[in-house]
Amino acid sequence: KRPKDPSDLLLIADASRTSIREIWTDDPGDRPEGIIREPHVETPDPVFASGWDGALRQAATDDTYVAAEWPHAIEAAMSRKEQLSIGFGDLREPEAPQRADTFTTSVTNLVALAECPQKFKWIHHDRLPRRPRRSAVLGTEFHRRAELHNLGVLTLPADDQPTYDEASEVSAVDSRSSGIDPWDTFEGSRFHADTPLLVEVPFEITFDGRSVRGKADAVYADGTEWEIVDYKSGRAPSDGLESKMVQLEVYAIAAADGALSEDTPEALSVTFAYFGSDPAVEVTREADSEWLTAARLRVSSLLEQAEHGPFDASPNAGCAFCDFLHHCPEGKEALQR
Repeated sequence: KRPKDPSDLLLIADASRTSIREIWTDDPGDRPEGIIREPHVETPDPVFASGWDGALRQAATDDTYVAAEWPHAIEAAMSRKEQLSIGFGDLREPEAPQRADTFTTSVTNLVALAECPQKFKWIHHDRLPRRPRRSAVLGTEFHRRAELHNLGVLTLPADDQPTYDEASEVSAVDSRSSGIDPWDTFEGSRFHADTPLLVEVPFEITFDGRSVRGKADAVYADGTEWEIVDYKSGRAPSDGLESKMVQLEVYAIAAADGALSEDTPEALSVTFAYFGSDPAVEVTREADSEWLTAARLRVSSLLEQAEHGPFDASPNAGCAFCDFLHHCPEGKEALQR
């Protein structure tokens, strides 16, 4: 209805020396016709009277459906349903629409802000594309195995999946070149034997009308004492840990404020567990009242900066692995020193 002008990102790309302009017009053309949606019709199926999609919906909402129709398949069906529910764990329940002026970001982006405000701007505000990384894929696979283990589901690595030793990309915190499998280290750690109170629990906390979302890997409990643990598949960094500590600060605040569970701990600690070395390296902070007060001030300040800036470059050791190094003069200059 209302043609829009080219986006800032498109204009930046068009002005690049290496870009090739193929089709460009200032004429928006005719208004497209409305989309005609056909009424939904259940797909015919020789096995399911209501169609396979109707049977799927009924099996998802009615636990007695499979048992009544196919009692021999109930165990396999329930196991599959449980694993699917894990896979869909990131999907959020419908909520009341947020106000248009509510600023929201993720814990991961907040850590990026603490490391380099300019990098945060490119990620969060400008939505610049980022390179897919093999190390991230392997790290996700490790977290998946740890999650299923904590839920009591036995898993084995698939033959067609790459092993950690096959990774070719080596970063400052990537240990695959040494042949260390993070899962082997996890199995030899104290976390493998303990059963967490909470696993992959999502949360959202708000400061002065701004919110941050995240998900805690595991919460271990000894009575009313909690330890929130974030699993890392790489090695502990030699520097830059203070900026990454924002992640644990947000987790601790979420636990203390009841965002992880209706219950809250009487004593709380937060831990980074790095499984990219053998044995695992643990970095722990006791989240007492004084520590939590400082954490709240820092997170609140970062959220205000995340919304309004400033977004100045802050060169650091991570510049060598930054997706945006090619158009960051400050990062290039820092690496040449």
